[in-house]
Amino acid sequence: MNWRFLTRRDIAGILVTIIILGLLFFAYLKLPFFVGGTANLGFGPEWECTNPYNSGPVCIKKRPAKTDTE
Repeated sequence: MNWRFLTRRDIAGILVTIIILGLLFFAYLKLPFFVGGTANLGFGPEWECTNPYNSGPVCIKKRPAKTDTE
């Protein structure tokens, strides 16, 4: 590849690489279960689960939200 004379094939390869890296970065940020972050691991939305990486996942049940009547 000569940087002075980039062909269409070179530019297409660079664009495909940028798109793939962008998709991987998006998956890292928006899909935590994709990279081992916080997923609910089969529990309901009332559970907060984390993975400390040196043992199994830890899940804690969230406290119910307080209402104005209480």
